Amino acid sequence: MRKENLRYFKCINISFFFILYAITNSYSQNFGGNPFSTRWDQVNNKSVKVIFPRGYGLEYSAERIAHIANDLALHHATSIGPKYRKISVVLQADQLVTNGFVQLAPWKSEFFLTPLQNPFQLGAIRWSDYLSIHEYRHVQQYSNFNRGLSKVGSILFGEAGQSLLNAMSIPDWFFEGDAVFNETMFSNQGRGRLPLFMNSFKALYLADKHYSFETIRNGSLRKYVPNWYNFGYLIVSYVKIKYGKTIWYPITADASAFKNLFYPLQRSIKKRTGKSYKTIVKEAFAYYENQWKLEKQKNVDWITPTVKHDVVNYLYPYTIDSSILILRNSLRNIPTFYKITGNKIKKIIVRDITVDDYYSYKNNRIIYTSYDPSDRWSNQNYNSIRIYNLKTHRYKTIVKYSRYFSPDINQQGTRIVAVDIKANFTSSMCLLNDQGQILKQVNGGDSLVFSYPKFAYNDTDIYVVARNSRGNMSIGRYTHDSLNWLFPFSNRTIGFLNVQHDTLLFVVTNDGSDELWAYIDKDSLSHKLFRLAQYSTGIYQSALNNHGQIVASCFTSEGYRLAQLNPAWEPLNFGKELYPLYIDSGLATKYFNKNYLNTVSDTPYYPIKKYPLFSHPFNINTWRHFYLYPIYNLTILGNNVLNTTQTLITFQFNQNERSHLFGGQFVYGGFYIQPTVSGNYTLHRSILNVAKQTFIWNEWNFSVGGILPLNFTKRRNYQTLSVSLYNTTVGFSGKDDKYLFPINLINYVQLGVTYYRSTQQATQQIFPDFAQNLSFTANQALTAPVHQYLLSTSFYFPGIFRNNSLELDIAYQLRDNKKLYYYTNAFPFSRGYIAINFQHIYKAGLNYHFPIVYPDWGFANILYFFRIRANVFGDCTIGGYNQNQYLFPSTGIEVYFDTRVWNEYNFTFGIRYSRTLLGVGGNRVEYIIPFNLFSKP
Repeated sequence: MRKENLRYFKCINISFFFILYAITNSYSQNFGGNPFSTRWDQVNNKSVKVIFPRGYGLEYSAERIAHIANDLALHHATSIGPKYRKISVVLQADQLVTNGFVQLAPWKSEFFLTPLQNPFQLGAIRWSDYLSIHEYRHVQQYSNFNRGLSKVGSILFGEAGQSLLNAMSIPDWFFEGDAVFNETMFSNQGRGRLPLFMNSFKALYLADKHYSFETIRNGSLRKYVPNWYNFGYLIVSYVKIKYGKTIWYPITADASAFKNLFYPLQRSIKKRTGKSYKTIVKEAFAYYENQWKLEKQKNVDWITPTVKHDVVNYLYPYTIDSSILILRNSLRNIPTFYKITGNKIKKIIVRDITVDDYYSYKNNRIIYTSYDPSDRWSNQNYNSIRIYNLKTHRYKTIVKYSRYFSPDINQQGTRIVAVDIKANFTSSMCLLNDQGQILKQVNGGDSLVFSYPKFAYNDTDIYVVARNSRGNMSIGRYTHDSLNWLFPFSNRTIGFLNVQHDTLLFVVTNDGSDELWAYIDKDSLSHKLFRLAQYSTGIYQSALNNHGQIVASCFTSEGYRLAQLNPAWEPLNFGKELYPLYIDSGLATKYFNKNYLNTVSDTPYYPIKKYPLFSHPFNINTWRHFYLYPIYNLTILGNNVLNTTQTLITFQFNQNERSHLFGGQFVYGGFYIQPTVSGNYTLHRSILNVAKQTFIWNEWNFSVGGILPLNFTKRRNYQTLSVSLYNTTVGFSGKDDKYLFPINLINYVQLGVTYYRSTQQATQQIFPDFAQNLSFTANQALTAPVHQYLLSTSFYFPGIFRNNSLELDIAYQLRDNKKLYYYTNAFPFSRGYIAINFQHIYKAGLNYHFPIVYPDWGFANILYFFRIRANVFGDCTIGGYNQNQYLFPSTGIEVYFDTRVWNEYNFTFGIRYSRTLLGVGGNRVEYIIPFNLFSKP
C-alpha cells in the first residue's frame, strides 16, 4: 500500500473508531442511575418487554404501552417494513426531564414519564401513549434497517456497528421526521398538528431568510435554524403526499443496505422517485411556501430589538406599573430576569438551573421551580420551589425535593399553588402555605393532568388548565371546594394563564394558530369569551399594561420577541379543533387515524411478573476492532438493560513487542459506591536496550475498588464530585523479570478525586464564565517505598469580550526516586516538549480562548463548520531530581474547528503550534483529533 494511502486509511480508521466510541457511550452519564433498592416488574408480548419500578402505580401504563407497541408491530408496518425485533422498554418514574429514546448498544428504550406542562411543544395526549407511538417507530426503523452493509456492520462491530452504518446511510432528519409523522397519523394531536412546531420554517420564510441547505441541516451558533425534527417532518410528509404512503419503505431499504455506497439515501430517492434529492427538497419547500404566502401577516409594534448574530428570547412578560418584567436568554447569555422601562433594560438576577422556563410574579415576588437532582442517582431528580423578592433581594426556598411544577403566589405572599405530577400520570393541584405545608389538595383522579394554576383576582379562587387522557383540554375555576369548567373539553392546546382583575388571559390553539384569548369572569355578561390578538407565527405568554394594550411574547425567526398590540376584543366561540397543518386533506383523510388510540384494545391483560435485578448482567452487544500502529485492539462491551452493569473484555497485540494482552473489567452501578474489578495479563513483553540486548517477561495486573460519583448541582451552579479508590497488584514473571525489576510484585492503592463546579453556559460560550476543575491522584505502594501524587486544577474566568474565556492551569506532581516501579505519568507537561518524568514537578499555564469566525459553511454533506476558535497559551514547567531544577517554558497557539461530521455528529479537531523557549525542541506542530493521536515534530 502506498504511503499516502496508508495515511488516509489511518485517518479514516481513527474517525470511524471515534464515532463508534461516541455512539456506544452516548448514554453513559446515566450508568447506575437507579438504586439497588428499586424492585422491577415486567409485562411481555411478542413485540416488547416493558420493565417498570414497583410501587409507582405503573401497571396500567405498562400494559397499555405493550398493547400499543404490539399493535403497531403487527398491523401498521407497511410504510417502513414488516420486520420487528423485540425490545425492552424501561420506564423511569423519578425523572422530571421529559424525554424518551431508543438505542442500539444495548438494544433498549427508556421512557421518562413526566409530561411537559407546556402543551404547545408536544401536545396534551397521555404522555406514555405519545412515547409509545413515537419511540416504537424508531424500533420499527432499526428492525428494518439491519440489512446489506448495515448488517455487515452489526456482524463486525455488534449493535454499535449497525447504529453507525444506519447513521451513515439514513440521516437523522428521516428518523425523527418519520416518527413525528407517525405520532401525527396515529393520534388526535402529534406535532404535525401543532402550530408552534409547524411555524419554525414558516417564520424564516416570512422574514425572507433563506439559508443554505448545509446550514438548515446542521444549525448555527449565531442564528435561529429549526432542527432536524422540523425539517424531517416537512420532507417525509411531502414525499408521502407526492408518491404514496409506502414510498419510504423501498427508499430506506435500499439506503440502509448501501445499494449505492456513496450518498445512499439521496441516490435511492432518485431511483424511486425519478427526481434528485435536491429537487425533492426544493419542491417540498415550494409546496409549503405556496401555502404560507397566502396567510395574512399582522404588523405589530416591537418593544425589543433584534440583535445581530444572536437569537434572543423574551419570555413570560408581567407588567409592573410602567415597566415589564421578563425572563431573557439568548445564544450569548444565560437565562436572566430583567426589567424593561421604556428603552432601558435593567438586569435583576440570574435564574436558577431549571427543567422548565415558566415562572410567575406577584407583588414584587418572582416564584419558580429550581432543579434539585439526587446527589447520587442520575435517574432521580426533583424540583424546589423558590421565591425571589425584588425589594429585599433575598431568596426563600419553600419546599425541596418535590415534583411540583408551575407555582403561583398570592398577593400577600402567604399562599402558593402548584401542580404535583406523579409518574403514573395522575396529578393534583396543591395549595401550600409559605412554609411549604399542604393546606388543600385537589386530585385530578385517573384522567386529569393539571397545569399553570393561577390565583384569581380575589386571591382565594384558582384558575387551572386541565387535560384528560385523550388530550382534550379546558380551564377550570376552583372555588368553594368545587372545580367548575369555563368551557367544554375539546381537542386543542391551552396554556399560559395570566390573571388581570376580572380578565383571564390565556393562549389557545384555534383553527391552526396559537392565539391570545380572554375570559371575563362576570356573571352579568352574556358573552365571556373573546379573541384579543393573533400573529402569523404565534402569540404566547402575554399581559395587559396600564393603557389596556397587550404586551406579548411572539415567536419569530429572531427568537421570542416582545411586542405591543391593541386588543381586538372579538366575541367568539371555539372554531376548528387540532388538524394536520399544510398536509393535503386527501392524504390526511386516507392515512391519518386520529381515533387510533381509542381503538387499541386493553385486553387480554398481560401477566405482571418480577424482573430480576441481575437479568443478563453481561449482555454483550458491541465489539470494537481498532488498529493504530503498532497495536491491534479487540474490545468486547456489554451493558445490561437497566444500565447497572458494565462489562469489558479486551485483547491487544503489540506489533513492536510481539506481546499479547488479555484483560477484562466489570462494574456494578446499583450500589451507592460502584464496585469495580479489573485485570489483565500480558504475555511476552520485550524491550531492546542500547546494547541491542532483548529482555522478555510476562506481566499481570489485578485491581479491585470502587467509584462514588456525586452530583451536588444546586441553584445557579453545576457541581459534581467523583471519588475512586482501587487496590492494584502488579506482578512480573518470565525469563528476564529479575534483571529488569528489583522486586517482582507491587501492591499499591490509588485514590482519585475529581471535582467540577461551573456557572450556567450559553450556547456561544466556549467555557462558562466561572468554573473550577480539580483532579487529585495518589498512588501509594503497600509492599515497597513507591509512591506518586498528582494535583492538577483549572480555573475559568470571563475574558475581555463576550464569549472569551481566561483559563489558569496549575499542576504539581511528586514521586519517589527508588526506581523500583514507575506509575503511569499523566502530568500535563508544558506543550511543545517531550514529557520527562521528574521526581518533583510544577506547572503553571495561562490560556486565553476566543472565537475567530462562525462560518456556518459545509460541503458535500460530509463536514460542516460551526465555529473556528483559538487559544493563545503560555506554559511553564519546573522539574527536577533532589536539588537539581530544570525549566521548560513554552508559548503558542491552538486553533480548534467545531464541526459536524455527516450532518450527524459534533466533532472538534484542531492544530497546535508550540514554541519552546529553552533547550531543545524549537517549533512544534501537533494535530488534535480529538486528542493527540499523532504529532509531527
